[in-house]
Amino acid sequence: MVYASVFSATTSAEFYSGQRVGDELFFMMQVSDDTFNNELPDTKIEQEWRNANLKHITIIHKDSAGITTDKQYYITAGHD
Repeated sequence: MVYASVFSATTSAEFYSGQRVGDELFFMMQVSDDTFNNELPDTKIEQEWRNANLKHITIIHKDSAGITTDKQYYITAGHD
């Protein structure tokens, strides 16, 4: 049983690689302009305004091994 938990999908190198892809894309979205281009064919970016001040972003990435990972981010709009 220990073998199954140590080498599960959540602790594998593929999982962490996919998580890094999501973090990198999110960072690129923040530092680039509003017309961010997604250049990765196996990645989908969904953006939705939850209310006037809260934006929800989901980045879904499927790697070459077929493992799908998703990262969710929330951004609050600043008040001037």
